[in-house]
Amino acid sequence: MQTRREFDKHIAELRETLSSMIRYRLLEMSRRVHELSARRGFRRPLDLLRQQRQRADEMTSRLALAFERASTNRASASPPRICALLPSIFA
Repeated sequence: MQTRREFDKHIAELRETLSSMIRYRLLEMSRRVHELSARRGFRRPLDLLRQQRQRADEMTSRLALAFERASTNRASASPPRICALLPSIFA
């Protein structure tokens, strides 16, 4: 039969063991999340957004250039010619 003191000591040891196990598991899971977040699959959506933003900027520049050319040479600039300058927009 255990005394009260032995029982309390046993409970404290269990509590400390459980606490250590939880801290270790949290550290392990934190490391795993960090590893996963560094993988290509998690970066890909941000990379795609950057690429689309860059593509939109390039298309805006091309469109501005096309309209500038059209306004300086209005007589010869017809809509089909502008479409030829910007095929990716009108395709």
